[in-house]
Amino acid sequence: MDWDDEALKVAGIKRDQLPELVDTTYQLKGLNEKYAQMIGIDKDTPFVIGASDGPLANLGVDAIKPGVVAVTIGTSGAVRVVTDKPRIDPKGRVFCYYLAKNMWVVGGPVNNGGIVFRWVRDQLCLPEKVTAEQMNIDAYDLLTEIASKIPAGSEGLIFLPFLGGERAPIWDADARGTYFGLTRKHTRAHMIRAALEGIVYNLYTVMLALEEVVVVTFNQNTRTSLTISVNMKMIGKLVLKTKTN
Repeated sequence: MDWDDEALKVAGIKRDQLPELVDTTYQLKGLNEKYAQMIGIDKDTPFVIGASDGPLANLGVDAIKPGVVAVTIGTSGAVRVVTDKPRIDPKGRVFCYYLAKNMWVVGGPVNNGGIVFRWVRDQLCLPEKVTAEQMNIDAYDLLTEIASKIPAGSEGLIFLPFLGGERAPIWDADARGTYFGLTRKHTRAHMIRAALEGIVYNLYTVMLALEEVVVVTFNQNTRTSLTISVNMKMIGKLVLKTKTN
């Protein structure tokens, strides 16, 4: 494991200016006793280098077997799958992260996850937000219940959720959101449903890119920590919701 010569050259950095690269399972022991006392821990407490949040999300929901995909939605969102060797997308749509020996995580992050739902709550659904507060219930639960009464597809209303540009798979900071297909029959409930569907369809575009790079089928069990209640069966994928948060 070493730094890439070409990357160092482009960055104008010498190898001796950077720390030693170690595996994600590497443990460091023998902390200086002075500093151990300062922070109140035993000097032999092991420090594990660990991995980054994305790859560890797969590990945390046990999505590390071939063909098993982890879909996470928080403020943003991501779709990732583990492979036994690096898989590079020649079109640059998805990343490839190192997790551990013979374990590489291929996937893509999106900017527009739960933050889109928050925008809907705060900008389009103030009456429902006030009602939820008066009823002492979660506003998101109320909005999800309202959206559930609208049929899948929102009766032709489509929402592009690019409220903050977008990362995978289009990598366009200037991408913008929009509703299109609006008619007089569409209600605020349709707009809520379309926004939630837009979040999921956006993640689906990342899945399509992964299918080209990793060559897996997403009809296997998909571990997901979805925080919204739009079921990804609407794009033909089997979903298992984990208790991991």
